[in-house]
Amino acid sequence: MVFKAAVENQWMLSVQVPVLSNKGEQGARRAAFSEVEYEKVVETLENMRDNSRKKKTRQIRELLLDYADVVINTGIRPGTEMEELTWSDILMTRQEHQVIFKIKVRKGKTTKHTGTRTIVCKDEFVFPLMNLMERFPNRRPSDKIFVLADGSSTNELGRTFVSALEEAELKTSPDSFQPFPFREPIH
Repeated sequence: MVFKAAVENQWMLSVQVPVLSNKGEQGARRAAFSEVEYEKVVETLENMRDNSRKKKTRQIRELLLDYADVVINTGIRPGTEMEELTWSDILMTRQEHQVIFKIKVRKGKTTKHTGTRTIVCKDEFVFPLMNLMERFPNRRPSDKIFVLADGSSTNELGRTFVSALEEAELKTSPDSFQPFPFREPIH
């Protein structure tokens, strides 16, 4: 872009623009869990939750279970896309006798280029949604979805997930990617 601007402003001739090459590594798709591996991680997280000594630790593990279920059933990227979701981003529509949940992703990796995108959720999305709604009966539309029971946010989800991977003996799995290896919904 610098050379293009220089040519457009006649500060240099187009023949003076050097040829640049890109010899970086080719992008690779992130690895994902198999269905069996994912079930093993969920089982490990449930055991970790049930064996929590501190109330806050239990809340973090409980939130992580719902977080993981939402990732799996929506395909939303863990991190900014998930952490910025509010209750008003969840939409419910009816199509004949079926209820369809959609989520508006307003902030994340691709939204700066594409704007807000709408995700159609798998039917199983209703289960973590019900868990979250039960924990937050007094939620407001502007409240973030993934917070602890007292309404505070946490930076411990990634670390807790890595601990679960270690306990499930999946941290070194050739198919996993850290800290949130699941990227695609399981079919």
